[in-house]
Amino acid sequence: MLFRLYTILISAQEAARRGTWRALDALARALGWGANWEEGRVRLWQRAIPWLAGVAVLATGYLLARHALLPWLYEWQARRFVAQAEQCAQAGQPAAAAFRLRKALALQPQHAGATRLIARLSEEADSPTALVWYWRLAGTPEVTTADRLGLARTALRFERPPFLLASNGLFAIPLAERRHSAHAMLLAEYYLKTGRPHLAEKQYELAWRLAPTNVAAQMALHTMRLASTNNLLAQQAAQWLGGMAEHPVHGLSACRSLREYYLGEKQPAAALAWAERALAHPQAQFQDTLRHLEALRLATPEAMAPRLRSIAPAAAARPAHWAALLEWLLGSDQAGLAWELWQSLPAPAPLPPELRPVAVSVYVRTGRRQELADWLQRQHWGQEDWHRRMLLIRTWREADKQPEAGQAWEELLNLAQERPVWLYETARLAQQWRWREAFPLLLERALPALCRDTDEVLRWHGLLEPQGQTLVLWQMYQQLLTCQTNWLTLNNYAALSLLLGRDLPAAHAQARRLYEERPHNEFCAATYAFSLHLQGQSSQGLKVLERLPRRALERPVIMAYHGVLLAATGRKEAALSTLEKAAQAPLLPEERALLDQARAQAQALPWPERRPTPPPRKP
Repeated sequence: MLFRLYTILISAQEAARRGTWRALDALARALGWGANWEEGRVRLWQRAIPWLAGVAVLATGYLLARHALLPWLYEWQARRFVAQAEQCAQAGQPAAAAFRLRKALALQPQHAGATRLIARLSEEADSPTALVWYWRLAGTPEVTTADRLGLARTALRFERPPFLLASNGLFAIPLAERRHSAHAMLLAEYYLKTGRPHLAEKQYELAWRLAPTNVAAQMALHTMRLASTNNLLAQQAAQWLGGMAEHPVHGLSACRSLREYYLGEKQPAAALAWAERALAHPQAQFQDTLRHLEALRLATPEAMAPRLRSIAPAAAARPAHWAALLEWLLGSDQAGLAWELWQSLPAPAPLPPELRPVAVSVYVRTGRRQELADWLQRQHWGQEDWHRRMLLIRTWREADKQPEAGQAWEELLNLAQERPVWLYETARLAQQWRWREAFPLLLERALPALCRDTDEVLRWHGLLEPQGQTLVLWQMYQQLLTCQTNWLTLNNYAALSLLLGRDLPAAHAQARRLYEERPHNEFCAATYAFSLHLQGQSSQGLKVLERLPRRALERPVIMAYHGVLLAATGRKEAALSTLEKAAQAPLLPEERALLDQARAQAQALPWPERRPTPPPRKP
């Protein structure tokens, strides 16, 4: 029985094979390839070889063009655009240079030459974007010591304390390349801005030793030595600066330093002498005129008023000078004289923006609030009329005229409804005046604009966060959930809910979902890690953070949560180091409380035992 079945299967297989070959032979005859399949296959292969060779040539050409020719062409075009931009920059055409640099960066976003040139042009234009370009250049393999010095220089100019980018640029330079006068000068400025003048003095001395012809370093060093407690050293510095008073470049700086030194030492006669020399310099500015008035007021008060009246008409013709003069009078407790000058000289119409705050201060300091309200009602400040209306509201509130203040507030809100800029600026001024009750109304009116534009959300966030308005931020994002579902809004709402302890189940679920969608986003990772920490899973949260790249962990906010989790998992040394760095960053009050709690927790931990290093083995 089994043998018969086997025979049947073999017979069926042979029949199928024969039937297949018959079908293939019929197909070959129908297509005209030959009498049978074998002959047709040979002819087909002979005809296909040229086609296959052509396809192979085309594919090879495409791959070569894609991976060799096009990158070379892009590199050549980028170099050409950079060369043209350099020519435009030398010809004094920064706009044309920036246009060509944008073309070069569109072809090669990481082109070091284009990034370096646009950073330099931005720095020359005194633009804060220079800091962004230098930071971008610092992350490329082609970064040089000059680029890192440029990063430090722009960071010291535009960055806020604690100057993390400046320290990154200065201390990332290899030790062998730090023995340079420019590096020492920038490091001295960094130490001055971080409150370490003794280290700054040493760096100025080093800059002088490295470059004996560096007059700027000598000027800065002797200016610092003027304030020395060593009288002999201070006298030597004053003598040296006095000898530099006739220098064609640094003479004005020497006169200014000596003027300020003698003003601080309560020696008005000497201060007046140096103030007159500074004022006689060809490059003297209006600030030197004001300091001369200050020295004159202290040395010979009777001569100050005639001198003031002689320069007031010329100053009133320039709004910036007029505002500076009035501010100096108010700062010198001479509000009556400021009011006299303000009334005697006609104010320009319309009133320039730089004159508006000081004009209001003149009315306020002389106690003329009713005159201020009448004057404000007659004014109209164009696109900044919100400022005038806010000042009028404040004047009426301080004069206890609540009906007038309430009516003006309603008019301002109605006008600002269609002007998001007015709402934001009104909120900024209300924040400055501590009108906390105004924020719910302003946020309610600003909600349509916030729903339309994410950039507007970031502006309001940047306004509220530095002032520690955590609850107002949470309310803003809670309202935004009805119209925005982007990751930024959802993540910020979850993070603020976790900090405030509100709606925790939904916040935990939201943090987990966002992290699963964006595991490489450091902000989503930090929110999820903090969520795990609050749920008693600090070790898992620490693993989430430690998967991030090092640059992400160096962000101040991420560093704060990293330090909290390090302390919660018992890693004392790393926690204290991280928390110390994070404490210098601007944080919300709840985040600051978390840092204090984590620092106390880390300090209570025992130090890890260090095993003694075994002696080296003898051969």
